Amino acid sequence: MTFRPGAQSPGHTTLYRKDRIMNVETIKQISASERTRRHREVDFARGNVRHEGGILPEEIERLNASYIAGDIDSDELTAAILRSQTVQP
Repeated sequence: MTFRPGAQSPGHTTLYRKDRIMNVETIKQISASERTRRHREVDFARGNVRHEGGILPEEIERLNASYIAGDIDSDELTAAILRSQTVQP
């Protein structure tokens, strides 16, 4: 996912994904408090990985961003991480 200024108006942000374009209205599907909760949850997990000496790959960080934005839920995040090339059995 990448953020780019949108063509609609100066300062407008649009989130581009392969499968669709999400604008600010799409991202607001979850409340600000839910986004904050999700962000804290991801930060906690990221901290645990770093504590063990690891760094989350870009692919997982993109999934985390989708989760925080409300594009996917917790179950979808977990399933996507388990399907990713970064998980080693």
